Amino acid sequence: MLEKYTFGQHDHTDITVIKCGTEDCLPGHNWGPGVRSHYILHLITSGQGVLSTGNRNYKLAKGDIFLISPDIVAEYRADDADPWSYVWVGFRGLIADSLCREAGLNSKHPVCKSDSNSRLADIISRMLKFSSGSRQHE
Repeated sequence: MLEKYTFGQHDHTDITVIKCGTEDCLPGHNWGPGVRSHYILHLITSGQGVLSTGNRNYKLAKGDIFLISPDIVAEYRADDADPWSYVWVGFRGLIADSLCREAGLNSKHPVCKSDSNSRLADIISRMLKFSSGSRQHE
């Protein structure tokens, strides 16, 4: 199941959420190789898969976080036997790069674990609840 919401596009702001969503992937579901124009942060909520970027492969599972950085070639694929589910948020802005670096993520180190996984999943889920498209909800 894919649930997604696209927010209004605002350039030249500190941070702008572009889109967010959840996805329960089918076995072998993949994206890429490709390049994004913005950051996308994924939190794996179940299952496992592989992220390939920067000539490295990362085997990831529930609780892992991975970042797709803008203008970097990346590919990710759900496991055939235990496909992952994840929540994700796409964003950009003047301080997006520095916020990612503060969290320990960048194009050379796109993967981490966090003690705040349930909090991050809850925040993205709440963002989806406000997806009516009104300016107030943005």
